[in-house]
Amino acid sequence: MDRWLIPGALGFLALAVLFAVVMLVYPFGGGERGGPPPPEPAAAASRGAPAPSPTVSASPLPSPTASTDSALVRNQATGLCLSVGGGDPQGAAAQLDNCGDRTNQRWRRVAVGDTVSLVNVASRKCLDINDKSADDRAKAQTWSCNKGTNQQWRVQPATGGSLLVSVNSGKCLDVPEGQGSPGTRLEQFTCHGRSNQVWVIG
Repeated sequence: MDRWLIPGALGFLALAVLFAVVMLVYPFGGGERGGPPPPEPAAAASRGAPAPSPTVSASPLPSPTASTDSALVRNQATGLCLSVGGGDPQGAAAQLDNCGDRTNQRWRRVAVGDTVSLVNVASRKCLDINDKSADDRAKAQTWSCNKGTNQQWRVQPATGGSLLVSVNSGKCLDVPEGQGSPGTRLEQFTCHGRSNQVWVIG
């Protein structure tokens, strides 16, 4: 009887060892070997935050620039041009001269409200009536621009050109006695619209 008992006990022991090995390799309720699978990352975490849209700065507007256009101012009666005499341009005579393309004969029209100032290209001074006079035969000259009414002119249409009417006096830029030659000094005189007061600008 002891002969049968020993082999039976050995068989039972072998079964117990095999069962223990199976339990170690395949535990109940577990996932695959190596522990439960890691949780899947959230979709939002897998994507980076969207890059901000680039901002486009507006191009700066160009700065405004003063007009550099200039013109000759020609008297209809004489065919001579409004010019600046020599010497100190402060108070220099506004006079007639043979027309050319010299800068002392070229003028820029600068708007002052609904009137204009005539600025000489050479001296950068304005056509002016001496001492702000309102009298007939007051002399025309150039003077530092100051927006005074004796430097403001209304350009009024006339046959074949324009009258230059002083805002200060209401009188016209005039060639004395209707006749002139190079060097004749200009003046203001009561407007009558004859050719010695008519000017062609351009």
